[in-house]
Order: sequence, then C-alpha cells, then structure tokens
Amino acid sequence: MSTPGQDEKRFDPRDTTLKFVNRPDDLDPMPPEEGDQGLCAEMSCGHAVTPQSLTGWCRSLLDQGQYKFKCPALEKDTLHQCGALWSYQEVRRLAVLTAAEMQHFEENMARLAAAEYCDFKTCPRL
Repeated sequence: MSTPGQDEKRFDPRDTTLKFVNRPDDLDPMPPEEGDQGLCAEMSCGHAVTPQSLTGWCRSLLDQGQYKFKCPALEKDTLHQCGALWSYQEVRRLAVLTAAEMQHFEENMARLAAAEYCDFKTCPRL
C-alpha cells in the first residue's frame, strides 16, 4: 500500500554516504522485471532496499504495534530471517521519509515505547 508521494521516492545517486548495490530489493517478495528495478542501497545488515519497500515494511510494523525495526529479509540460501535491528536514524535516512512520515513514525514510536516502558494511563475523555 502506497502513501501519497511514496511512489516518487528515490535515492540521490550522488549521495556518497550511502552504499548503492546492483541487486534486487531484498524486502520485495515480487521483484520488478529486469531493468525496472529502482536504485537499491545497502542496510547495515547487508540487505538491499528501496525507499518504498523500507517505508512500507517499517510502516507495517508500526501499524502492528511494533516500534523496533528488524530486517525481514531471508538469509542467503536459508529460510531464516535476518532479524537485524535497524536504528530509526538508519530507517529515516534510507526510507527517505518525508516530514509527514517522520512525524507519523516518531509519534507512534513514542506512544508505543511509552506504553511498554512507562506506567501511565490514557485519559478516558479522549
């Protein structure tokens, strides 16, 4: 499921702080036809992502009440998930999050973390 503006997300190929790789997106179970693949960057765990797939995966985790972002890609030649924990800073950068997406992510991450670590109750009048 795409959000407005998500389809246009692209890495800046001149960004020397990212490691670009010439291989399919490891988060996309249905990779596009040869030649249609967008530019992929390598996450800290070594798996390749596009901004769209990374945004979609992390948004789905938040929607399920999870605020820790773990790599779902399968390890090469196995059925085991990578499971590497990605920092929000890495996700924010490689997902090319918009200002609205950053606000959505940060508000939900804060709410979910507070619910886990703090003893608080929500106001019944909300």
